[in-house]
Amino acid sequence: MNRRTIHRIAILILAIIGLAAAGVVALVVTLGGSVLEGESHHDYGVVLIDAPSSTFEHTFHLINESDETIVIESARSSCSCTTAELSAKILEPGDAVDVTTRMTLKASAHRKISVTLALDNDQIHRLWVEAGGRLRQQLRSTATFLRVAPGSSAMMVVWVEVWGDNKNAPEPTLVTPEGVTATFTRWDLQRKGNERQGLPASWSGKIVVEQQAEALPEGAVMTVQYESNEPVIVHLLPPLPPVAPGGSSAEPPPSNG
Repeated sequence: MNRRTIHRIAILILAIIGLAAAGVVALVVTLGGSVLEGESHHDYGVVLIDAPSSTFEHTFHLINESDETIVIESARSSCSCTTAELSAKILEPGDAVDVTTRMTLKASAHRKISVTLALDNDQIHRLWVEAGGRLRQQLRSTATFLRVAPGSSAMMVVWVEVWGDNKNAPEPTLVTPEGVTATFTRWDLQRKGNERQGLPASWSGKIVVEQQAEALPEGAVMTVQYESNEPVIVHLLPPLPPVAPGGSSAEPPPSNG
């Protein structure tokens, strides 16, 4: 092996060592241990979500323990569901900054979001927030109003989320006014649950509502109850009056006398 070959190999080895060192430095800066000190990760655990959404807040407290001034140029989240607000942008040695994060969840799922603080000199500091979201109301319906008619039937669809079981969903309890019956068909599995992703199993089912009475009392409702969840209330409406030729209702107008 001649000297030129040895020299090229030595240069290649030095370049590899340099790249590895740069990677280590970048990793340390990304983790934020050498620039800003403080909590870098917050796990809310399992949180309940109220419709249409719920917001959860956490504040990170970070301290500039270096001997130089640090400028935080921006704070960006990896998801639009999370925002970050800074109490200060210029940190002298020993100064502290509060980074207030707000995570808004709308559906049942596990979310892990990063918040990246871009510092001057091309440095970054990364924070993490995560939560296992669960809808407080597991049962939902296609309609809150259902129009029925004497001697006929109407149908509605309900969905339910079930945690930890892809094989079974208990039937809902149906309560109807006198002169109305409701029959639940069966649950059909729409999506299997995934524990790793924090996803529940999703089931759908049909409810057939039949009216035997000639008329329903004003304000008649049906309730659909699933285990200990708040009941879903469905308002039962009378059929629309027939439409006369010309587009106006055939129902006579109310008398003024």
